[in-house]
Amino acid sequence: MINQQLTEVTTIHTMLPNYWPHFIASPYAYYDHESVCLYHHPHFNGQEVILPWNNQFTGSTSIIFENEVTAIVDINNLNKEEVYATLIHELFHCHQYHKKEKRFPNELVGIAYPLERENIQWRIQERECLNHALRITNINRQREAIQAFIYWREKRKEQYNELVQYESRIETIEGPAFFIEFLAYKDIVNQTDELVLERYIKSLTDYSIMTNRIRHSCYPSGLALCLLLEKFSPQWKEELFEHQLTIYEILQKEFEPIARAPKKMHLPFSLDDLIQEAEMNKELEISSFKKTNGFLLTLIGKGRIQQFDPMNTIQSHKNFLHKNGMTIRLQEQSIYFSRPVLALTENRLNDVLQLQFVINHPPEQTIDGIFIEGIGHFLGEIKQVGNNIYIILSN
Repeated sequence: MINQQLTEVTTIHTMLPNYWPHFIASPYAYYDHESVCLYHHPHFNGQEVILPWNNQFTGSTSIIFENEVTAIVDINNLNKEEVYATLIHELFHCHQYHKKEKRFPNELVGIAYPLERENIQWRIQERECLNHALRITNINRQREAIQAFIYWREKRKEQYNELVQYESRIETIEGPAFFIEFLAYKDIVNQTDELVLERYIKSLTDYSIMTNRIRHSCYPSGLALCLLLEKFSPQWKEELFEHQLTIYEILQKEFEPIARAPKKMHLPFSLDDLIQEAEMNKELEISSFKKTNGFLLTLIGKGRIQQFDPMNTIQSHKNFLHKNGMTIRLQEQSIYFSRPVLALTENRLNDVLQLQFVINHPPEQTIDGIFIEGIGHFLGEIKQVGNNIYIILSN
């Protein structure tokens, strides 16, 4: 059952104006594997209600629940302070929905992000400059560090514009959400501002995260940009939804370009080794997924992915590992997978030729088809070789 301590923060709507001007409040829910505790939802007359868990409630995110955008937080493995801050974050994504935010990234660019040596090298340079700008107190040196950051980002835009636009849009969507999560966490924990800041930006210059988790690595850079905007463009929050600029472009407008290239930093490691490590990690995740205890089941037949979590999807050639599950259209039915699934695609991510996943019990041949526990019924033919099971779906 949901931890009763969470009732202490159920008046969260009263806190929202502290974090963002004209914050539009939305319904929200905490949940665990059994129950969903829902607040302020008009379908239930705004009353607190406890509902049984269902697969609409997956991850910490915002969803459309009973025709209303709703913030949801998975409380498993989170303490009370983390739940509070995460909920503020997800409520901001609901606020973006109400403000008709359109600056969302093309997630396919991120999943297929090429690890080109020059781009990664310049990306490291810019992140170091941004980190430096955030940490120093001398205003002139801070401005110089921001100008150096802008120099490297503009240099990347000349050759890798699509990749930079993808990153800038993630920063614009996730940066403000992490900014108010940071403020909320700072409010509720008994820690110094410096310790809280370190918690949120420590991955900004983590070279492994920069190459292994491209999307995730844009969260701390987005937060850093928001913190700098607070100082150099104090009206940025009031104006954010009045234009289509990214938060990087808002900051860039406050600074003149520098005349010459800033000094390059010396990398204390091999860039080629870093890129090779990132490529190997993709292959390792896929191979370790196939070694999970149980039966490896392969569904052979065409399907179309309807919904997936881009933050937890890994591409290796034509294979896409959906670590957080996904929804796919197969044999005229929508199938939701809560478990990891490996999809072999045809021409693009959504068009699937095969699906692989691990099950605890072999599928059963029934009168009207094949039953897979926890997944559903299918029409097709079963073949088995050891612990590898193949189902060839009927057209």
